[in-house]
Amino acid sequence: MVANNLLGVLPRPATEAKSVMSGNVVLYREDLLPYSETFILNQGESLRQFTPYYVGTRRIDGIVTPGERTIVLNHRTWLGRAEELLYKATGISPRLLGRVRALQPVLLHAHFGFDGAMALPLARQLRRPLVVTFHGRDASIHDEHLKTAGSLRERRLVAWRPRLIREGTLFI
Repeated sequence: MVANNLLGVLPRPATEAKSVMSGNVVLYREDLLPYSETFILNQGESLRQFTPYYVGTRRIDGIVTPGERTIVLNHRTWLGRAEELLYKATGISPRLLGRVRALQPVLLHAHFGFDGAMALPLARQLRRPLVVTFHGRDASIHDEHLKTAGSLRERRLVAWRPRLIREGTLFI
């Protein structure tokens, strides 16, 4: 219930204060957006009190997110690839930070633990709450496998998990 009220999905109980929350919400997903992840677009587009913005490192062939509300680092150019790699390795991207800061989001919501680790530097720099939803593999796979998986995002989840636990606002 708390998570849903943070995102404006459920009506607030009559006993709660009548403060109206609104604004922009960043839905972070490294790859925007695989065909199997319709739930992310459906969640975003069902928000009533917030405007969803889809933020990630790159678009992939899959579900099309609204172009005017989608921000990616890599537009399939060599410079975009370099920016994506720099962000993944260091959490630093002045361009991404500037574009997201201009939205003045009230919170960031990362789908999957892997994306929570990738979004953590952005949430920290923006000083905004970070909600992370774990959907399956990211919550159940053993660290030993993640450490040897070869994927930077999988190794980063293991390395950054203590920070993510300390600095994340809500885990679903």
